[in-house]
Amino acid sequence: MVVKAIESYEEFQTLINGDKPVVIDFWATWCGPCRVIGPIFEKISETPAGDKLGFYKVDVDAQEKIAAEVGIKAMPTFVFFKDGKNVKQVLGANPQALQVGSLRILASGEVSCPHSNGQRCARRTSLRANGRRDRYADRYAMVLVMLVHTSEEE
Repeated sequence: MVVKAIESYEEFQTLINGDKPVVIDFWATWCGPCRVIGPIFEKISETPAGDKLGFYKVDVDAQEKIAAEVGIKAMPTFVFFKDGKNVKQVLGANPQALQVGSLRILASGEVSCPHSNGQRCARRTSLRANGRRDRYADRYAMVLVMLVHTSEEE
């Protein structure tokens, strides 16, 4: 998926409340670290994660209303939205945290278990009372990490 610019507050509301989780890069044209991490953000969007997550960017100077609503105080800031809720933020130009955040959002959804032939399983991904993900979510996240690293080497 190509990273798309969000051009209006209405578009922002539609995207974050959609069915697909999204990650938004809040950046500024004058921000040096934003220019460094921008190509990395685009590269992540071209991996298999790009099929499952929407990748967008917001110029904080052009879309002040969006930046104010989200509470952006530093650039770059990457915000993950799922079902209209801000579920994770990554502050600064930190490629590893951005990749891990993407993988965690993907792994937090329902995942097919390896033994169930793609069918919904009683042992689906969920958070236990102690806050740990079950083993299938961890395996899924590990596979995604390998896919991201493989695509970076090409």
